[in-house]
Amino acid sequence: MDKNVFLDKIREFKRVMEEHKIMMKENAKNVFSEISKDIFTNNPQLNSFSWNQYTPYFNDGDTCYFSVNRDYYKINESSDNIDSWTLNNEKYSKDLDLVELGFDSLESLKKAYNDIDELMNIFDDSDLEEMFDDHVEITVYRDGRIEVDDYSHD
Repeated sequence: MDKNVFLDKIREFKRVMEEHKIMMKENAKNVFSEISKDIFTNNPQLNSFSWNQYTPYFNDGDTCYFSVNRDYYKINESSDNIDSWTLNNEKYSKDLDLVELGFDSLESLKKAYNDIDELMNIFDDSDLEEMFDDHVEITVYRDGRIEVDDYSHD
């Protein structure tokens, strides 16, 4: 086989692979959005949730690995992350501003949090990295939209 023909075939193969990768990523996002609909249906006060995921830039000289910031979710575009420890610690949960979060009770907020956490734990970190990339914050909305924004971290 002529070297130029061979190189053309390799380029075409790489192009097709990249197209398939993009299609798979979009399909995965659509599946994630579809699965998320039940969370919103079962939690009428929930309008959005978000999380961040990234590879740290520095880890005291150790190898840095990508991870999803599970357990820390922004709910209804709040400025603060909500975590399981705060929700389940009476001393700290009473300081949560339920009105700002859009919930009428701590129990309804806990239910939404637990449903989000259950969904997130279906996916491995590598699945979420493949779907949404690295160094990003992902927000999922009631209407099915998913926004992926750059995330700056130390």
